[in-house]
Amino acid sequence: IYVGAWSRGRCEGRGTLIYADSGEFYSGNWSRGACDGSGVFVGGSNVIVGTWAQGALLPGSQVGPLLMSPGRSGAAIGAN
Repeated sequence: IYVGAWSRGRCEGRGTLIYADSGEFYSGNWSRGACDGSGVFVGGSNVIVGTWAQGALLPGSQVGPLLMSPGRSGAAIGAN
């Protein structure tokens, strides 16, 4: 499921893609149908906050476990 900007049949600009079968998602910038620019990917128990270039995660991104506090909304990146 994709919600966001669309151009010429592809994801373009700001948007969120949710994989219906797994619940994983990417929310951030898109260019020509690929993750491109700053964004957040959440999959399983991990979260990646970083910068992508045509779908490839660039060095310097933060990767860590997804931490949820009982009874509170929101999430944080934990230390590896």
